[in-house]
Amino acid sequence: MMDVVIPMGKGSKWADNELRYCLRSIEKNVVGVRNIVIVGDLPDFLNENIVHIEQPLVFGNAARNIALNLLEACRDERLSERFAYFNDDYFVTGHIDLNEYPLYHKEPLEYTYQQNVTDYRRHVKETYDYLQSIGKETANFDTHYPCVFEKQKLQSLIEATNFNRTHGSILKSLYFNTYPTESKFRLDCKQYQIKPLAQWQELATTTEISSIADTCINPAFKSFLENTFPQKSKWERK
Repeated sequence: MMDVVIPMGKGSKWADNELRYCLRSIEKNVVGVRNIVIVGDLPDFLNENIVHIEQPLVFGNAARNIALNLLEACRDERLSERFAYFNDDYFVTGHIDLNEYPLYHKEPLEYTYQQNVTDYRRHVKETYDYLQSIGKETANFDTHYPCVFEKQKLQSLIEATNFNRTHGSILKSLYFNTYPTESKFRLDCKQYQIKPLAQWQELATTTEISSIADTCINPAFKSFLENTFPQKSKWERK
């Protein structure tokens, strides 16, 4: 059994309902979960079954916020030695066993940052340059699938890394290139386009997990989640 850590900020476009349905999907479809650990903002619909770790936001630097959230989690004695990392917009629609779930990578870091310049791709380039400078591989592990960290290794890595650089580094890719782990190539599961309800329902039968961009949140998507996960989770207030 291991904990699931979910960092939370103030960026929800749907009053944190993404987290509500993420948790319902975890309870329904994920095995091997001990506790849910929320780092950062705690939505008021959650109850005392949640482990909450407070951590203020550092506005303007998403990479640094993630690193500081996870560092604070690693320093908390309540956290399991191995833990799974989720985002609040992960929706699990098929069976996942955290103890057996593969680690996935996608296209190389250098391919990603060579596309249209965005803040995210600046993070990617900084990660690539840093890994090259210390002689590490440059695989891209920044997918929207869960991954499992070891608490002590992650804490040591964050404490030894300068996240105050101009853009900041992508933590997943830093970690799994520093501590090589067997992984498989897989296209990312993040969805960016608006879909009708039937397409969301079909997608749920072909993959065990999906993640979304804010552009996906429309009435059809909300109906999909409400219909798929109607029951409150044990982490919600009655």
